[in-house]
Amino acid sequence: MPPGTLRLPRFTAPVFAGSASAGKIPARKRFSAAPGQTRSPRRNAMILEQINADLIAAMKDREPSRKEDNQLKVITLRTLLAEVKSFQVNNRKQPEDTDLSLMIAKAVKQFRETLDNAMGKNAAGVVREDIAVLERTKIGIIEKYLPTQMDKAEIEALVVKAIAQAGATSPKDMGAVMAIIRPQTQGKADGKLVSEVVKAKLAGG
Repeated sequence: MPPGTLRLPRFTAPVFAGSASAGKIPARKRFSAAPGQTRSPRRNAMILEQINADLIAAMKDREPSRKEDNQLKVITLRTLLAEVKSFQVNNRKQPEDTDLSLMIAKAVKQFRETLDNAMGKNAAGVVREDIAVLERTKIGIIEKYLPTQMDKAEIEALVVKAIAQAGATSPKDMGAVMAIIRPQTQGKADGKLVSEVVKAKLAGG
């Protein structure tokens, strides 16, 4: 496997730096479904497999016209995989697709913040189009791994239900509404847009 890719973990026990087995992938744990259940042990690994496959493809692509694009893709995907590795170490388990979606959504949010800053939303009002181009490209690279994103109408429908469930009547109830809506939209909608919709609905919009 080319260097830089992240192998799906094969856990029997956590491996810590400095141990005799540090740096090695633990042996695969045998999968056994609960009585009456039929589950695939790899059902939650699809996003990670696709990221690894895309990384390998970018590293193997020798087309000169795509060299810079592939270099940025490799850097971006390796950064994302480093976050996945941290999750595995900290949680001692393989991330499910829902976990990966949250990691990717967080990375997209960070890229968008950098993009906003590069577009002049900074103290000096300086615009850096070169940085903006890079951030837009990085967003495009990883955003495709997210589930289909909710549109505003779908978010508004969920928010209306959440407001009714919380018994919210004013903007001061936003925390209660967000507590209900957040699990339904994490990884599936832009958090900033969700907050804006909640604020507007609570204000009578």
